[in-house]
Amino acid sequence: VKTGNLAQYSYRFTGGEKLVELGEKDCYVPLSREAFVEALEFEKEGIIPEWQQKIMNERYAEKKAEEALKELTQSTDD
Repeated sequence: VKTGNLAQYSYRFTGGEKLVELGEKDCYVPLSREAFVEALEFEKEGIIPEWQQKIMNERYAEKKAEEALKELTQSTDD
């Protein structure tokens, strides 16, 4: 989310049972204070903002591509 301000907060936009997901770069996004507060308000209302959906879709596609590549390399190793 580009607000023109420094990103001082890490916002976890995916659910999880753990309080903190260490090393999970696909779960967090850096946000400015303004964007962070807005994200929390959306979360309380149960709304997924467009920027968040876009990031989730991109990371899902990246994960699927990595899985497909891994599967392909494993099948060529056999």
